[in-house]
Amino acid sequence: MTAKKKTMSDACNSWLRTCERNGLERSTMKAYRSHAKIHIEPKIGDLLVSEISRGDVRDFMDDLLDNGVSRQLVKKVMVSLRAVLAEAVEREWTVHNVATEVKVKRSNGRDRKRIIIPTKDEIRTIITKAPESHRVMFTVAIFTGMRISELRGLCWNAVDFDRSIIRVVQRADEYGELGAPKSRAGEREIPMAPVVADALKSWKASDRTTADHLVFPNSAGRIQNYSNIYNRVFKRNRSIGSACLRLGR
Repeated sequence: MTAKKKTMSDACNSWLRTCERNGLERSTMKAYRSHAKIHIEPKIGDLLVSEISRGDVRDFMDDLLDNGVSRQLVKKVMVSLRAVLAEAVEREWTVHNVATEVKVKRSNGRDRKRIIIPTKDEIRTIITKAPESHRVMFTVAIFTGMRISELRGLCWNAVDFDRSIIRVVQRADEYGELGAPKSRAGEREIPMAPVVADALKSWKASDRTTADHLVFPNSAGRIQNYSNIYNRVFKRNRSIGSACLRLGR
């Protein structure tokens, strides 16, 4: 097939194969496939790459917004679309990336979700009502701001009691596989408040070591599953849910 006959579906498939060659995480590939197969290809997959215009891209973006796709997801899909067209440019299927200048405008703030910060009483409720199996994890989350994926992947060699810091150097994805944080900024050192250090010292002394040296393993000594934490702890315990505890994935 000549370059002039390449469609946006061809470009999507080529981009996904490139992402696979680059060894992207399974969770990232899952999101990219969703962007391509659920949003991009059904709407503009038949368009020729060499003929797609900036107007076509704008119409595509507006169609997503008008049909109830969240602004946040539309932004992510547009990032993927730009990457798809960048792939097409590199393969000389088209000359310009017409999606580069088409951006999702900022909302007026009315549909923006308000961030709710738990009060001291709510924090106390979270800690006291949490099951023993997750109380220390929640304590660390509250006082360090670590994401649930970072806590699930935390190992004891990253907990420095002498310096009173936790080093965030890896995370566990939704498949239970360990990998580096998604960005360089994700690698960081977090000071431990005394309440965190004391909780972790007691937790470690309770002989919860595993072969992988995980700080918060499941009952089998493996990485905890996010869905299990959500379904077995948050959904079953209304006191914790009503206290507005939000752990980023």
